[in-house]
Amino acid sequence: MASRYSQFESYKPWSPGDPPRHVPVSVRLRLLLGGFLNQFGWLFGGFGLVFVWIFGGTAALHDLAFFRGELATTDGVITAVVDARMSINEQPVHRFEYEYSVDGEPYTGATKGFEGAYAEGANIIAEYVIADPGRSRIQGLSLGGGLMFLLPMIFPLVGFGMVAYGLYRGLRGGRLLRNGKLATGELVSVEPTNTKINEQTVYKYTFRFRADDGREYEAIGKTHDSTRFEGEAEGDVGSDVMEFSDEEEGEQEEHVIREPLLYIPENPADSVLLDSLPGSPRIGDDGEITGSVFKLLPLLILPGLVFAGHGWWFLHVLEIL
Repeated sequence: MASRYSQFESYKPWSPGDPPRHVPVSVRLRLLLGGFLNQFGWLFGGFGLVFVWIFGGTAALHDLAFFRGELATTDGVITAVVDARMSINEQPVHRFEYEYSVDGEPYTGATKGFEGAYAEGANIIAEYVIADPGRSRIQGLSLGGGLMFLLPMIFPLVGFGMVAYGLYRGLRGGRLLRNGKLATGELVSVEPTNTKINEQTVYKYTFRFRADDGREYEAIGKTHDSTRFEGEAEGDVGSDVMEFSDEEEGEQEEHVIREPLLYIPENPADSVLLDSLPGSPRIGDDGEITGSVFKLLPLLILPGLVFAGHGWWFLHVLEIL
């Protein structure tokens, strides 16, 4: 007679190192913000956004916020031309102050434009918001628009595109840290790519590993740092690491480089080398994922400056600050 507990005979107890694991917030943030691509994206995107503001972005946002209602026009006259102490494409920018009236009520306004657009005493057409006649601008006067506005948009789009890709990789890394199976990969090839960072060639490192299904798969890492994938001593990658070797028992191995990696058992092709992740996190035998809060702090500087600087300007243009 079969044992009533036969269905549990192959049961393997859960060990602390098995997924799902708890991924600390500090490690998740480092995954999302770390890495050259991500940090350079914040720098490139934030710097490029400055030119968007200068080349028409400020005026476009201001007009979108305050000139959406029904508009009307009236005659006006320039009362002063003031140097704005800035230039665009080596063209000095001036502030043109003017007077106009609506239904006999006098108003004043000011619009920035390039030097020479108007002289003091010149007649202008003032465009104003019917619901708020004090809100006006000189019709047709602008510092940007068209290609002058669209071309600078390329830079923040590229920069924040890098950030978006870095965030995607960070989310993927967090998912693998939480749910991935720990294994060891063996280096099988190193190939140069067409990319350079700081004048150093980025290399593609291919590691081979064997998954639970007995088949071989590859995990790939790319870096310009020749010390990143140097390999680790046996026992440094966790107690549930699966050894991989094609050599016969007793044969001596020489110059074999192995790296810890994670893969999804249901889809072993979905894998990542731990040293490919920002901060190179490690998983202890107890399943604890280690990561330093102090190493995270420098990564917050660029995103913080971008959010603070451009956020302040955004609120300033909207006249909230």
